[in-house]
Amino acid sequence: MGSARGGALATNKTRTIGAVFSTLDNEHFSTATQVIQRALEQYDYTLLLACSEYDLQRELRQTRKMLERGVDALVLVGDEHDPALYPLLRQRAIPFVTMFTWREGDDPVCIGSDNQQAFMMPRGI
Repeated sequence: MGSARGGALATNKTRTIGAVFSTLDNEHFSTATQVIQRALEQYDYTLLLACSEYDLQRELRQTRKMLERGVDALVLVGDEHDPALYPLLRQRAIPFVTMFTWREGDDPVCIGSDNQQAFMMPRGI
């Protein structure tokens, strides 16, 4: 058994972060992927990436596979996910963050803008 794998078993950490993006065709998503990867490398973490192609069932399957491989945390994109996704992550006690979305009072940690507010007209216009 290699020392890296042995260390992962001893610490219960793989130093791997999973990310499930809807697509990499979106310029913002591909840029975010590069930024995440660079930041993780600074701390000796590896990024494991999957693209769901906007298919919620595929995203759930990909997430399950990442959990089977022992990711230490997960990055998700958007606010539409299979209803089973968040309970699965909470049951496994996997830290996660949702990017490119934000709503006041959101239960998961979110990084992004409030899209609904961004499109609202200011009063008096």
